[in-house]
Amino acid sequence: GNGKRTAMVGLPIGIAVVVIHLLRHNRLRLLLAFVSIAVLVGSLVALTPRIQTQWMEGIQEVRRALAGEVNPGSWNPRIHMIRITGGMIEDRPLTGWGVGGWNSQWQERAPEVIRNTNMPHNDFLWMGAETGLPGALAWTGLMLIGLIALWRIRNWAAAAASGAIAIAFVSSLINNGTRDATIGLPMLMLVGLLYARAFSSGAPAMAMQDEGTVASTVERP
Repeated sequence: GNGKRTAMVGLPIGIAVVVIHLLRHNRLRLLLAFVSIAVLVGSLVALTPRIQTQWMEGIQEVRRALAGEVNPGSWNPRIHMIRITGGMIEDRPLTGWGVGGWNSQWQERAPEVIRNTNMPHNDFLWMGAETGLPGALAWTGLMLIGLIALWRIRNWAAAAASGAIAIAFVSSLINNGTRDATIGLPMLMLVGLLYARAFSSGAPAMAMQDEGTVASTVERP
């Protein structure tokens, strides 16, 4: 299903962010880690016909949607959601249609065959439609600010929090990764816990210390 495809996109990206965070000062180990991830993902896809079938079905749905076909599949409605929600933002780029406004606008604008849905499966567009571009950019800014702050801290909690934010962000662009009770709330809770752990006692002292550098506070006579 689409949830599995979302995980197949988000999880490798999240793992890659964790690896970059931990190994960014060791290019050889970073390269080996990326090669390992690529081999693992490639092998999983190559050895699992069901995954290949799901992706091929999704690609066919996208092609049909771009050609104008409308059907209540999985990826086909998402293409039309991007177009229609984009139209909502274009009509009210600064103020949006208000909280809950996407639903009423969707009922007015969407073809009847895909009208029975309550979210655009894209949190950036959802925020843009309801709160305007300022709200969408603020939502994106919160993600980026978190990643920038965590980048300065080198520990496992900071790396894991960065990976969780990356997964939440990516899944929010292809699904409802931050505004759904099933996916979004647990993910945001995990991000919050890891973020707090990263900044807990002693963590900032590890910030930006290159490998092989010994911090010394010994006073000279």
